Amino acid sequence: TDANELEIDSDDDPWTDLFVPARRALNDAHVPESGRFMIVGADVEDWLLTQDESFRRADAQGQDALDLLHNAILGRKAGFTVVGGVDTIDPGVAYALHPSAFAYVTGAPANPRGAKASAAASYKGVAMRVLYDYDADHLTDRSVLSTFAGFQSVEDEREQEPDHGVEGNRA
Repeated sequence: TDANELEIDSDDDPWTDLFVPARRALNDAHVPESGRFMIVGADVEDWLLTQDESFRRADAQGQDALDLLHNAILGRKAGFTVVGGVDTIDPGVAYALHPSAFAYVTGAPANPRGAKASAAASYKGVAMRVLYDYDADHLTDRSVLSTFAGFQSVEDEREQEPDHGVEGNRA
């Protein structure tokens, strides 16, 4: 297994067997403490809800906790916002992450010269172009929204141990 992967049994304790090692791994990687998330698959979510009282009792914590549950946020633990209900990942996995590990970039396409009118704008980091023209095939005005978008994980370069050896030959 990968050095950052944990094997967890259903009898394990979520605090000592999931949250503490995940926190340590992010601390060792110098990941900022604020804004950390843990995304959990369905089986891990079930395990947390049955093994950890703090997640089971969220319904008794008032309206704020109910709002969190409606947004698939199970709660906060060890500095992580724990998000369940994620059906796009393997049910048996959990990912500890930080938003700074991902780059999302958008760009508005150039305004075409043949369009009746067009404009580009950006709002909350999303750039978009709107194009207004006449659709002769359907005898109607139309507006078209378009953007270019890219998403990539960002990994810091790992420092390598300095080479203290001497290379070359001495005469």
